[in-house]
Amino acid sequence: GQMGVVLPGQNRFYTMNVWRQLLGVFEGKSAEIGEIAHVTVLPNHNYLVADSKSNKVAEYSPSGEQIWKAKLALRHPVMATFQIFSESPTSQEERIIIVDQGNQRVLELDRSGR
Repeated sequence: GQMGVVLPGQNRFYTMNVWRQLLGVFEGKSAEIGEIAHVTVLPNHNYLVADSKSNKVAEYSPSGEQIWKAKLALRHPVMATFQIFSESPTSQEERIIIVDQGNQRVLELDRSGR
């Protein structure tokens, strides 16, 4: 497993393995991110980033390319993570969970935004 360690005020995070060895550094400036509030490493090794300044949650590749963005009116999102939801042993769906602090709500959505 990997974990992301956000450096507040520096707009970057480190990815580390369970032995705390540095795997990489992600710079929010190169990806046009306002302020990284939270990061989750996804199973595909992309990053799910909550950007509290730009009011968005998006998935980024390790090189900084935006892959997906939540199409929601967010206000100060402070956390984003995912959950694998299984309707049956052969069917799995990824759900995104967002803490939208400015709107005082917790959202669960699929990749289409529902």
